[in-house]
Amino acid sequence: MTSYKELGLVNTKELFKKAVSALDVSVGAQILNLFRDLHDQLGLGMVFIGHNLNQVYYLCDRIAVMRDGRILEQGTAEEIYTKPQHEYTKVLLKAGTNEHAAY
Repeated sequence: MTSYKELGLVNTKELFKKAVSALDVSVGAQILNLFRDLHDQLGLGMVFIGHNLNQVYYLCDRIAVMRDGRILEQGTAEEIYTKPQHEYTKVLLKAGTNEHAAY
């Protein structure tokens, strides 16, 4: 197995930590687009953790909504985004509608 160091990559744990949460909307959108391009062009898999379900929906195929270390619901991005079952998921989705999405 080839390690990230052998490929000349940086430690992705540190690279992606808080990757978009502290950025302005346009720069955050550029980072999300970069992640998506890496996925599409290299087949790169990743775990994206965030509170903004608009960003998660844009980037992910599958979503697991967690609270206090427990999975409350999981499914395809489309299922979670269009037919949320758990109240906490609904709260997260509603909170995300107040943010301006540039992607």
